[in-house]
Amino acid sequence: MTAFRFGLDGLLKLRQHQQDAARQDLAESGRTVRDATEQLNAIDDEKKQVAEAVGRDSNLATVSSLAAGHARYHLLGTLETASRRQLDAATEQHEEHREAAVAAQRELKTVQRLHEKALYQHLRHLRRLEDRDLDETATLRAGREVGLYASRDHKR
Repeated sequence: MTAFRFGLDGLLKLRQHQQDAARQDLAESGRTVRDATEQLNAIDDEKKQVAEAVGRDSNLATVSSLAAGHARYHLLGTLETASRRQLDAATEQHEEHREAAVAAQRELKTVQRLHEKALYQHLRHLRRLEDRDLDETATLRAGREVGLYASRDHKR
């Protein structure tokens, strides 16, 4: 019997590698989105705390401490804007990586279906060869039996 050899085996391995790389990129970009979201939430929380502190202490605070509080609040606003841009960029990159992972999976499935089809055809071919051999053996056996009976009948 002949061994199964898939002609596109190299392409199958390449597609598997591409899918693994796309999944890894997707996971990394997911972590980046999560980190950017956490950073934005931390800035937002700190901004709320500064606003509460400035509002709460405005009666007792000096002008310099109020100015420092307002400056900190505006700095956090600037950081929040930059963090939102970073989150938007990370989200966009994550979406691109998701689409690339879906495309890589689709391409891999296509080659896997070709592999399955080729394997099925190979197994069908082997079964046909085996059936042919069995038919040939049965024919020879039947021929011998007929020949034996014919030679016995002929001797009488």
